[in-house]
Amino acid sequence: MALGPHGTFPLPTTRSRCSAKATSSIASIPWSHRPDPLRNPQSVSSSATSPASPQNCLPGAGWTFDSQKYTEIQDINGKNYKVGEYVIGNGDVKQFVIYWYQAHGRSIPNEYVAKGYLVADAIRMNRTDGALVRVITQILPSESLETARARALRFTQQMAPNLPRFVPN
Repeated sequence: MALGPHGTFPLPTTRSRCSAKATSSIASIPWSHRPDPLRNPQSVSSSATSPASPQNCLPGAGWTFDSQKYTEIQDINGKNYKVGEYVIGNGDVKQFVIYWYQAHGRSIPNEYVAKGYLVADAIRMNRTDGALVRVITQILPSESLETARARALRFTQQMAPNLPRFVPN
């Protein structure tokens, strides 16, 4: 699986009303209090302190949470990630979502815990960088939830080992 320009995977995306960087296919959104447009062209402005939470962003764009849970997944190298898994809906469209906050070698599925680490890291390391990693796949009317989950999981397992190239540890 090859990375495209700026560390993104070459998948079609559509913009959400919540954020110019929110997508309906995949988003790995780097953020920093010191954006560097040459090394990280997707950095948010310096006034931002954290990426938009899916808990707030998705409902604001018309999506509902049909189910949600925290779980662990393992990448192709055997590294474990704590993630959130959601099924979201907007009218007749259903999507399966895997997401987590990635910062300093940690995967955190809960936005409030992630914000706690953000404050602690700012104090201990003078760093507030990290990313919201989100993988979304549509659940087609002709397929089961498990088929869509397996597709998102396969992609995530192959993509996750590449994160340290773009998200500082």
